[in-house]
Amino acid sequence: MKLLCLILSLLIASIAAVTPCYGAYCDDLPELTEEDLMLISKAVHAEAAGKSYLVKVCITSMIFNRIKDSLLPDTAYETVMQNGAFLKATPEAISEDVAEGELEEYVILTDLVYKYGIDPTCGALFCIESTDPDKYSFDATIETDGLIFAKPANTAALRRIRSLPLSCSLS
Repeated sequence: MKLLCLILSLLIASIAAVTPCYGAYCDDLPELTEEDLMLISKAVHAEAAGKSYLVKVCITSMIFNRIKDSLLPDTAYETVMQNGAFLKATPEAISEDVAEGELEEYVILTDLVYKYGIDPTCGALFCIESTDPDKYSFDATIETDGLIFAKPANTAALRRIRSLPLSCSLS
């Protein structure tokens, strides 16, 4: 456990070192409860299991960005359980039990991203595949592993697309 926490902390520190939005939302988020931590961890696990560490951090950051956005749900539960918020992390998938130890990495990751305000996406609210024809409707903030993390250009665009999935298919 201590070794895993150390390794994840070093990875977070390396991402923070090159992230222009480090600490961007530390003070803007509500207090994270143990239930919130587990819920977000399960969502990231369901959505990004087997993907790069950067993708996992970006998806975690995106959840926090959506929580703090005034036009989107403002709690961890409402954000994660929002209809169509995820493609893989459905309410059913999140409700399933995860094998003991399998979630540990995600809990530590979520806690570190929350505590230190790590946001390599610089405010992204959505994730789309780089092959998606609608990708030009968004302002890309970071592209990695064939995924574009993005945000709408303005409030009107956000209102129009806020019902789109938070995350893309990571198949």
